[in-house]
Amino acid sequence: MTGDKLALGAAAALAALGLAKQRGSKSEERPEHFYHSTFLENLDDIEEHGITASEGSQFGGGYAAHSRGRVFLSGWPGVFFWMSKMEQIAHASSDFDSDGDFGWTPINLRVRSEGIDHEMVKDERGYRDSGFKESWYIEGDIDPEFIEVWDGANWEPITSVSSEDMREEAMDNSTLESEDGTEWWDINFDIFMPRRG
Repeated sequence: MTGDKLALGAAAALAALGLAKQRGSKSEERPEHFYHSTFLENLDDIEEHGITASEGSQFGGGYAAHSRGRVFLSGWPGVFFWMSKMEQIAHASSDFDSDGDFGWTPINLRVRSEGIDHEMVKDERGYRDSGFKESWYIEGDIDPEFIEVWDGANWEPITSVSSEDMREEAMDNSTLESEDGTEWWDINFDIFMPRRG
C-alpha cells in the first residue's frame, strides 16, 4: 500500500472513530433539567414520595393505557403546552366554587437530570400531541431530592416549599366572582407558569 493510500485509510479510520464517538456521546447527553406538570393538590405527596409512576392518566381516553406505569417528562419548549393541558383538565374537573378547588391549580416541577436513573424513552404520542416538542417517559419513580417546584417567583427544592403558602398565593391572585347569588373563583392559571431562570 502506498503512503497516500495509508494516509487515506488512516484518515477514514479516524473519521469513522470520531463519528462513532459522537454518536455514542450524543445518546448519553441529557439536558440539565426536565419538566413535569401536575396539580397543586399533589404537591405534598410528591414532597414525601417523589414523582411516582402513573396508575392511569389525568387525560382519560386512550391516554390511560399509554400512561400506566410511567412518569412523563418534557423539555423546556413543552412546558407551556403541558401546563395548558393541566388547565383544561382543571376546568373539566371543577366548578371552582369553593376554596378547596384551588388544589386544581396547575404547577410545574423541574427535575435534575442526575435524578433520573431509568431509561428515557421518547414519548411519540406526547411529541406529536404537543406540536413536536420533546417528550419522554420513564418506567420508574423520581426521588424528591432531585425535584424543584416553581413557586411563582423562583425554582425551589420541593422539600422546602409549603403547599399551603402556594395555595394562599393562588387565592391572592384570583378573583371571587358572583352572579345571581352564585359565587365562583376566577383562578389565575398563570400564577405558577414558570420562567426558565
